[in-house]
Amino acid sequence: AVLRVADLEYDPAQVRVRRGARPIDLPPIPLRLLETLMRAAPRVVKRAELERAAWGDQPPDSDALRAHMHVLRAAVEGAGEPVLLHTLRGIGYRLAAPDALQP
Repeated sequence: AVLRVADLEYDPAQVRVRRGARPIDLPPIPLRLLETLMRAAPRVVKRAELERAAWGDQPPDSDALRAHMHVLRAAVEGAGEPVLLHTLRGIGYRLAAPDALQP
């Protein structure tokens, strides 16, 4: 099934990501992070869960997650597009449409 959050779509069967009409090419680790976030949306995904999704039981010693999240954010959020990827400092990340964050 195609995963959707706002105008962001990921088709795992075709390994195809789009934001509206714009295709997005992602390296393997940011793609795994995106899939994890989309499956959980709009729930907050803790850092440890994202690290497990990307590296299994052997996460790197460095802060590689932050670097891969930066790549993902740059690819997903084009100029003038609403922000979908939200950082919760010290907790994790959430992928959600802006209206999904309203109380």
